[in-house]
Amino acid sequence: MPFVKVEDLEYSAIEFFKQKALKKKRIDSDILDEDNKGLIEKLHLMEGDYLKRASVLLFYKDPEKLKLAIDLSRITFPFLFFICLASFFAAILNSYNKFAVAAAAPIILNVILIGSLFISQWLNISDVLTLSYAVSFAGFLQLLILLFFVRKIFKPILSMKIKINEEIKFFFRKLLPSIFSSGVTQINILVGTIIASFQAGAVSYLYYADRVYQINLAVAGIAVGTVMLPELSRYIKNNN
Repeated sequence: MPFVKVEDLEYSAIEFFKQKALKKKRIDSDILDEDNKGLIEKLHLMEGDYLKRASVLLFYKDPEKLKLAIDLSRITFPFLFFICLASFFAAILNSYNKFAVAAAAPIILNVILIGSLFISQWLNISDVLTLSYAVSFAGFLQLLILLFFVRKIFKPILSMKIKINEEIKFFFRKLLPSIFSSGVTQINILVGTIIASFQAGAVSYLYYADRVYQINLAVAGIAVGTVMLPELSRYIKNNN
């Protein structure tokens, strides 16, 4: 994203921002009455002579496109909830040496996405909306399939009682380093994408390179680690 000054912003985009802020009542009307430069300075959106990179999105040149992005994010957000539960049930299956279903579950997302494109063309409806709903539906379907296969070895019990015992504390002590190690990779991807965005086509090259890297990691690392973890855990539990 290039360096953007206040003078580079479109008047209509700033007015659109003011109207939305006034409607939501998140900013005092006195601040909104300021001129463009005074408004941005009072909101602390400047970094030297230029706008902060994230703040440029507030005054995006095409408000409708930004609104569409927000709407699509809301549609796809349930996928995060469904896939977290699906991962939980997949881990339970893996602990019982049942790897096939957990490994095949992500295929559902690809099949649903491809099928949604055919449906959108057949019904002549928006591809973007169809894909967004398909993502959340695929996550829900993965959850149902994994729940179906895990029901014989694990039955979820809904309880509002929260008990913090030593085992729970031990789990979170081990979880935090894991979150940090996984987060480093995601932060690296984010920073790399931001840097690559300065060069035309570089984001695509970076994405394809990451796919090639993930193939080797999945086959040689994750697959072996997933199979070995239950066995190693069992040996450790038996002091073997």
